[in-house]
This record gives sequence, C-alpha cells and structure tokens, in this order.
Amino acid sequence: MGWGLKNGLLKRIKKEQKSNWVGFYERLLKQMADAFVQILLENLNSLIRKEVGLLWGVDKDMKKLSACSQLFKAVFGRCRGEGSARQGA
Repeated sequence: MGWGLKNGLLKRIKKEQKSNWVGFYERLLKQMADAFVQILLENLNSLIRKEVGLLWGVDKDMKKLSACSQLFKAVFGRCRGEGSARQGA
C-alpha cells in the first residue's frame, strides 16, 4: 500500500471517528435536555396543582384526608402492636 493511499485512509478514519464523537455528544446533550425539561415540567405541574387546589379548596380536603390517614395508621398500628411500642419510645 502506498503512502498516499495510507495517509488518505488514515484521514478518512479520523474524520469518521470525529463525526462519531460529534454524534455521541449530540445524543448526550439531547438526553440531558430531555431530562431537564421533564423535571421542569413535573415541578411546574406540582406547583400548578397546589395553586389550583388552594383555589378550589382541595387543600382543606387534603388536610382532612391526611388526618384520617394518620388516625387509621394509629389504630391499625396498635392492632398489630406497633403503635404502643412507638408511643412508649
């Protein structure tokens, strides 16, 4: 194989490797951007739900439900023997 052909082949291989790295970084940046947007939308969704809940009075219902849930856990925790051990600690 002549030097000219060998040098041309090496240049082509280096160019392909470079384009592969560029493609890799493009995919990596796209995945990072997708993850960032997903987290941002989830946080905005949570914030919007809280605000809408406050406007519609859902917050009061959620507090009632939370209190009922705590009572339920306390009662059934005692039935299994967990509640008295926790309260005594």
